[in-house]
Amino acid sequence: EAGQWIARCEANRLVRAEALINRAVLESKRTGTARGDLLREAAAVNPRFWPARKRHIQFLLQQGETEEALRQLREVLETAPYRAETWGMLAAALREIGASDLARSADARAGRLDLHRSRNF
Repeated sequence: EAGQWIARCEANRLVRAEALINRAVLESKRTGTARGDLLREAAAVNPRFWPARKRHIQFLLQQGETEEALRQLREVLETAPYRAETWGMLAAALREIGASDLARSADARAGRLDLHRSRNF
């Protein structure tokens, strides 16, 4: 029954990205197979919708597709350089490939932008 509701939601452009993410989760639980294609599609529905982009980038990182994840993180940061969480994810990905100086710089940027980590407010 969940699949039927998700299919109905996929037809609605306002909630299509979330529906695709939910389909990916549902199918993963059913089959045990990761559905990166659905996560990629969800991220493409509205590239500025951070929750879908984040989910897809996390999937890429889990699959060891660090270069593609880095490309996408840089793309997000071109349009949303204010997003501390993205800078933090970039720092983690850079550490994965051994770019520790760049990772420290990205982590410092995340720290400056994250109100929860800042003590100067």
